[in-house]
This record gives sequence, structure tokens and C-alpha cells, in this order.
Amino acid sequence: MTPNEFDIFIATLHDSMYRFARTLLGVQVEAEDAVADVEERLWRRHEALEQHRGAHSMAMTAVRNACFDRLRRQREKLVERLPETAADDSRSDVRNISRLTQIRPAAK
Repeated sequence: MTPNEFDIFIATLHDSMYRFARTLLGVQVEAEDAVADVEERLWRRHEALEQHRGAHSMAMTAVRNACFDRLRRQREKLVERLPETAADDSRSDVRNISRLTQIRPAAK
């Protein structure tokens, strides 16, 4: 895939990737960062993308995985910052984040 073809490929997917990331993360800045990270990783493999028949699916899966990684890191930071006495009160937040990071795509 040439750099020009890659630009066209990303231009057609960027909005879909952003909306998907925004849905999973709920925060605009985090979604933008996740998509930028994925686009950078895809660029590093742009020559191999041409041979990949499911490049669109690969890109969307990469966005999902990047979002889940960010949610896991957020959960870990939240758990580390919980004081022992407030742990019971804040567990619902931790459970919500934990539940989001365990979302699996539906089987086809």
C-alpha cells in the first residue's frame, strides 16, 4: 500500500474508528488518542495492509483492543489509589470499569 493509498484508507475509516473509540471510552480526548495510536501502528504496517483482505476489520479490532487497554490501565490506577477505608464505597466504580474491560464481541 502506497502512502497515498494509506491516506485514503485512513480517511475513509477515521470517523468510524473515532466513534467506536468514543463509545467505548466515553471521553473525547481518550478516544482521539486511541485512534491516533492505532493509525500510527497501522502506518508502520502499511505495506502489509495491501495484502490483508480484512484491513477494515483489522483496524476496528485494533481500536477495540487499544480502548480496552486504556480501560484496563484506568482500572489499575483507580484500584491503586483507593484507600483501604474507602474501598467498599468505591468498589462500584471499580466493578463498572472492570465490567467494561471484559466486554467481548458477539460470536458470529
